[in-house]
Amino acid sequence: MDIKKLIGVFLLFTTTNITNADTHAFKQASEETLFRNFTLAICTGMAYEKESKKIATDAGRSASGYREFSHIDLAAYEESRKLVKKWLAKDYKSKHGGQIALMKCIDLYNSKELKNLFGKYDPCKNRDAWLDENEYKKKCH
Repeated sequence: MDIKKLIGVFLLFTTTNITNADTHAFKQASEETLFRNFTLAICTGMAYEKESKKIATDAGRSASGYREFSHIDLAAYEESRKLVKKWLAKDYKSKHGGQIALMKCIDLYNSKELKNLFGKYDPCKNRDAWLDENEYKKKCH
């Protein structure tokens, strides 16, 4: 399986926690899901930027889409990028040689470290900061 198909299959299966008949399920996603998906997209793009400009570009666009629909502070995204760099620097050596970059991104996606980072900036902790009460209820409950 080539890398483009592998990435596509991976992203399909890791984002299935958004179960909605809407073809744009990300619009209904929780703030935490949007943030975690942003981080996964950034990690994937950074992991494969040298191998495929096309994957890196698409991952960047995906990350921007997730960010666009969230209400989290921009500082959280800056810290997320730092966390991605830290995780991509880890040694995940395959028993057949070479690094397993995608595994690093999956492990980051599921890490307590990323969950804690979201918790630090969780926009749902401050109900008064939301301009639209209905949007708050939709995204935070």
